Amino acid sequence: MSGYRVDQDRIYLTGISMGGYGVWRTAIEYPDRFAAIAPVCGGGNVRFTVYPDGGHDSSTGTYNNPELYRWFLQHRRHAGVGA
Repeated sequence: MSGYRVDQDRIYLTGISMGGYGVWRTAIEYPDRFAAIAPVCGGGNVRFTVYPDGGHDSSTGTYNNPELYRWFLQHRRHAGVGA
């Protein structure tokens, strides 16, 4: 983050398959770091979206879905929270 202009209150975390499980684990380990998380095929998802023809490649549908980015932008970490 030191090399880029980063809004510390809008850091999002996402991962696919086993990375989706890693998203949950990382978010639990650092609960105040992320504004929102989006585990894809990683178990425990609160919002469930089915891409009928996606199979295990639900990441293409997820990351091409503008709703994900609109949802991200609705979330912001509280100022002064976390590192």
